[in-house]
Amino acid sequence: MSDYVPIKHQEFEAVLSMLKSDAMTVPAPSSITHQHLLSVIATEMRDRPDLEIADVGCGGGALIRYLRAALPQLLPGCKVQVSGFDVSDFAPHGNSNLEADTKTVKTGEPWPYPDHSLDVIISNQVLEHVFDQPFFFRQIARCLKPDGFSVHLFPLKNVIYEDHVGIPLAHRIPKPGWIRLMSRIGFFNERRANRLPKIETDEFGRRAADYIKNYTIYVSQSELRQIADNASLELSFDYTPRFYTAKLRAMAKQTPVFFYPKTPRLDAFAFWFARYISGITLVLRPMRPSRVPLHE
Repeated sequence: MSDYVPIKHQEFEAVLSMLKSDAMTVPAPSSITHQHLLSVIATEMRDRPDLEIADVGCGGGALIRYLRAALPQLLPGCKVQVSGFDVSDFAPHGNSNLEADTKTVKTGEPWPYPDHSLDVIISNQVLEHVFDQPFFFRQIARCLKPDGFSVHLFPLKNVIYEDHVGIPLAHRIPKPGWIRLMSRIGFFNERRANRLPKIETDEFGRRAADYIKNYTIYVSQSELRQIADNASLELSFDYTPRFYTAKLRAMAKQTPVFFYPKTPRLDAFAFWFARYISGITLVLRPMRPSRVPLHE
């Protein structure tokens, strides 16, 4: 029997009015990535009475502040707690961007949360900088509640344009010569160049290659699936196309959508194209007991 229940015109208008009202009260984000992560959380957790959220690799805390301000507007009956932490011994510019009270851990140390204490774990443009991703995934599995989920926005190895240095395929061909060639034909971006950490030379090709080698790691979809499976996490790329539609709506100055429709088949199809363009949306959930693999 079908579960489909038709929506009456009056109900549709009421939902549409609610979404427009939400859009007027939610503060403007500093980044579409922040708005996208907000929308994923609101969509997944709209019926929860309380939420404990952690931002992994929180940096200066801009996303934390945005979620603290925006989520109560979208989920008015929910008690929301948002915290975060960062790694203290791995950053190209040190910890100068961290707030004084930001929690920090050293590489390889357990995250500062008890077992199964978090409803949501998020990260924004972090996973392409995490060299020990199996440890990262195991910490997600340890800290998430059984009915929690985590969402991460970052690029895969498939992406064509390496955004940190502004050079196509620089993560695939991290050679100063390739980077110089691409710079000469028009891909040099002074703003990105100025953000790269200083080394013994100011020459852009060598600095960019050094950054790619020492501060980034790009993985494939199949590698992610294996890491997630080993950590007893279910993996999907749900919501990946919604990030791009959110960008297009912002460019067209249309009202943001904060509650996404759930279309897993469309999301899976669109993922195959989106992974070449920019970041993908990775969703992880604790694996159901019947599906936990037996690892020797």
